Amino acid sequence: MPPPRAIKAAIQKFDSTILNKEGIDKILTTMMPNSQDVELIQNAQAENPDMPLGNAEQFIMLLAEIPNLLERLKLWIFMLDYANVEKVCGFINR
Repeated sequence: MPPPRAIKAAIQKFDSTILNKEGIDKILTTMMPNSQDVELIQNAQAENPDMPLGNAEQFIMLLAEIPNLLERLKLWIFMLDYANVEKVCGFINR
């Protein structure tokens, strides 16, 4: 996986050169932040402001900053799948 900041930028721009379909699937299936996780991290930060977050917590918070993350990732998967279907069916470059 690319660095977290690159992942955030890739998701915001739908940049498949940085994040491929497998990476998107991985985020969707194992890395999606939920509101409970975000709240726990925020509470821990508030209680211990001098303690830096670990890599996993930083990544969750970074993803949580992206508006409509789930919808964006699902749309991106659809766009990638659709492009592949078009290629297979011969709709492209006719």
